[in-house]
Amino acid sequence: MDVYQEAVEYLLARQVDIVVEAESDILEEEVFHEEVESGLLSPLNIEGLDLPDTPTPCSPEEMLDRRLVVLKGILEGEEVYLNELEALLTPMKALRASAGTSQPVLSSQEVHTVFYQVPELRDLHQNFYLGLKDRLSAHQQTEPSHLEEPGRRRARRTRRPRDAAEPRHEGFELVVGDLFLKMVNQIGLYGGFIENYEDAVEVVRKCTNSDPRFRTLAQSMTTHNGADKTRTKYTFEALLYKPLDRVTKTTLVLQDLLKTTPDDHTDHAALHEALRLSRSFLSGVNESSQSRREVTLSHGLRRQLIRDGFVVDGSDGERSLRHLFLYTDLLLCTRCKPATRGKQDQYRFCWYLPLAGLKLRWFMDEERSADTQLRLQAIRTKMHLLRQQLQQQAKGLKARSRKKLEQMETMLLMTSTVYRLDLHSPSGKSHSLVSSFLYELEEWREAIDKLTKDNVETVPPDLLTLTGACVKLRMTQQLLLHSADGGDDGEALCGTLTVAVHSARGLEQPARVYVCVEVDGFDFYERQAQTHSSVLSFSPQWEQVRPLPTQNQNQNKSS
Repeated sequence: MDVYQEAVEYLLARQVDIVVEAESDILEEEVFHEEVESGLLSPLNIEGLDLPDTPTPCSPEEMLDRRLVVLKGILEGEEVYLNELEALLTPMKALRASAGTSQPVLSSQEVHTVFYQVPELRDLHQNFYLGLKDRLSAHQQTEPSHLEEPGRRRARRTRRPRDAAEPRHEGFELVVGDLFLKMVNQIGLYGGFIENYEDAVEVVRKCTNSDPRFRTLAQSMTTHNGADKTRTKYTFEALLYKPLDRVTKTTLVLQDLLKTTPDDHTDHAALHEALRLSRSFLSGVNESSQSRREVTLSHGLRRQLIRDGFVVDGSDGERSLRHLFLYTDLLLCTRCKPATRGKQDQYRFCWYLPLAGLKLRWFMDEERSADTQLRLQAIRTKMHLLRQQLQQQAKGLKARSRKKLEQMETMLLMTSTVYRLDLHSPSGKSHSLVSSFLYELEEWREAIDKLTKDNVETVPPDLLTLTGACVKLRMTQQLLLHSADGGDDGEALCGTLTVAVHSARGLEQPARVYVCVEVDGFDFYERQAQTHSSVLSFSPQWEQVRPLPTQNQNQNKSS
């Protein structure tokens, strides 16, 4: 009590008002004042919160107040990291332009090496940052007392009569776990950056020593420091290290966020899964380095993974979900066997095609048969019923329905394909990729075509080693499914949507064009209408009206 009296006298001497909000023989004071200053916390330095490994007992309300502090710190750290990536990318355009001149600062290959995967990492974290910022802004706008200090809010809650019903803390309404899980599902992008890092640093050091123009650039790069508009000076090499520093601390960020997330919070399961995936990725970094050495070509050229993802394999008239890997000299098709508890995913070899001499041909399948249309309608109906069940079921019963819903969407993905990309090898082997999405196959075609234009030298691969390395090399962890995202079906459209297509403007040259309208059901796009081809014109006219059936539609698009 002597300490308390001294504190009171100290505050009175400085004309600070003292508020005693509760009459009690026991005085309870907040020992720690939780406050975030700009730039104090970041996803790379959450240790500033000093959260213990074994958290002291506290109420869910206290946990959620601390959780909000952690999330604000993560957001501020993401802003700093994005500024660093933007600073790193600032000279990329000029260096690319210089590469095509008679006196380039860097060659085209050196530019590619230095900035490899950096734009993709910037886009990944920009999407995460914007999503988290929107969630926090919306939460603060709806929170009744978000301007009050956390300590004062908790003090007021302690004065509530014991027989009064305790309202649910507004922190339970702030859901961000899906954002973290989505970002971690793409953490494999860092794998390519890590593999390329030493080569990028070698180019930077070599050119810094040999070219005064690059030396001036590499030693004077700056970045903004948030709201205060000050600038920090970096070297090129220091900025290149930032992604390494960021990814190695992802697990720490998720651990600290989980410490402040109650077990019954909606985010808890998603954050646990994100933590598991990040740990798996980081633990495999060293092992993957060894795997990459094992798939090196005999002439010292690295067989580098360019792209991977899930596709529908339409070979031999059957459709199967496969994981496709595009390397610098070959295309590898595998079947992924999901992990059981305590184990990791396993990959089985299906087929491979060398890129040398590979020919690609587009096809569009004919109209779907009546049987196929009936199957698609049955699948969509089942998905609609499962979504309704998910909304009505208790939390503990949703896992089974969600799994069924994901299985139905996978079936829909394989059944509704209309576009086909045929791959023909000079050896006589052929395979087909099929999809409902034209843009998806076009991305694969462009990536393959870009590699086949080079003089590709194929060394016969060790297929066993190459397939075994997939789990470490992959950048895509799982098939992206939208049906079980937990959206509000009440906001979706059902019924018939009438679309009128009138005209188009802005063509740079006369063309005969048509418009395709795609409508999504459960966030799954499918082409529903196509106009006739216009006459040769700068401003084509169609004036066509088409009714489109909708089911759980959130948006539509044309192409």
